[in-house]
Amino acid sequence: PAPAPAPAPAPAPAPAPAPAPRPRTPPRPQGDRQRIERRAASGLRLRLWLRLHDAAFVQHANDTILTPYIKSTTRTGRTIVLHDTFSDGCPTHFDLAQQYLWISKQQETTGIRRVWSFGAEAHGKDLIDGFGGEFKRTVCLHNLKAEHDNDSRVRIYSARGAYEHLMTNYSKPAKTLYQKKGKGVFSRSFFFAEGISRRIPGCRTLPGSKPYRQFADVGKGGVVRIRYFSCHQHEACIMQSNSDECPHVGIAGKFGDVRLEAKATPSVPNTRNAIMNAGRDIASQCVEGDIICVEQDNEADPWCIGKVLRETIFITQQDINENIDWFSNFEPGDWVIMIRKFSPTMPGSNKYRISEREGWQHIENVRMKLTEKEFDEVAQRRSSRNNSEAAAAALNKVHELSTSAKKNILRLIVV
Repeated sequence: PAPAPAPAPAPAPAPAPAPAPRPRTPPRPQGDRQRIERRAASGLRLRLWLRLHDAAFVQHANDTILTPYIKSTTRTGRTIVLHDTFSDGCPTHFDLAQQYLWISKQQETTGIRRVWSFGAEAHGKDLIDGFGGEFKRTVCLHNLKAEHDNDSRVRIYSARGAYEHLMTNYSKPAKTLYQKKGKGVFSRSFFFAEGISRRIPGCRTLPGSKPYRQFADVGKGGVVRIRYFSCHQHEACIMQSNSDECPHVGIAGKFGDVRLEAKATPSVPNTRNAIMNAGRDIASQCVEGDIICVEQDNEADPWCIGKVLRETIFITQQDINENIDWFSNFEPGDWVIMIRKFSPTMPGSNKYRISEREGWQHIENVRMKLTEKEFDEVAQRRSSRNNSEAAAAALNKVHELSTSAKKNILRLIVV
């Protein structure tokens, strides 16, 4: 029999219709532009970059810059009653007893309750950290260009110079907020902090405080409300009223009020004349080889650490002529002490190397004498090629300034 005919092929599917062209977004009317700029100018999205160094700077920046600025941008008829703060848990300027005591007094002193939540040490980065890196890189590139052009007049040497440079060139982004369709940064505000007093109220250590990550002001100085973790998901947690209403109480823990014990701050001279008299007393007891801290009349480098080379003497004109004076101006008959300066291994570091710069210092500028514990030599790995070079090895020694010694120095420096 003949084979059966093959079945007819199925018809090809109809092609899918082409998608309709996406309509172009009409240009924003002028009213939208004004609305965007009004929204930005109202301060609804405000971020400040503050370079924080110690507890005194944190408190100074908040009391004299941040809190007044927030109050000044508040809408008419509105009142700020609560300020939630988030930071990492650095134990030298955030997560320490002096900060707990300061937090407990915020409602009494500013009228705004403060709730401070700590993260892990050296963690907890936010969007603003990218701006900090950008600004530091900007200043570095500016100085590199000045060095390339051999123009020292425009080089940035101090914090004030960096502040003025950023204020002039970076207060406004390259694109306006309207060009960015209402998203991003409207403007940048820079502040220069000066006149910082390191004589802040002392507080005894709060035993067992390390596991707690939230410290809240309850409106009574010396009392803080603590909790293991923060929970900002419910009204009771936000206002610190009742932790029993929080469904996360098993993780975050309950609120607990603790009383802080104030501690007398170290007795330090509080007038310029007293500080200078104390410097004369310290210098008169120094011997060759001692390590001292000296205040300098230099905004970029307000103090330095030096090794005593010659004990206190009356300086003569011959002494002035024979030595390179890079510290101050002298007249014959001034009481002086000769030191060799230690230079930090990098800007802002607590580690120092001895330099070859030496000169005279007025004895009234001496602030303190450092012990071996306060300025200890750091063990360094050395290459075998340098073992025979004793002089190079001596210059390569690194000393580290302790945190407590640095705090004591900053209390004595008049800024």
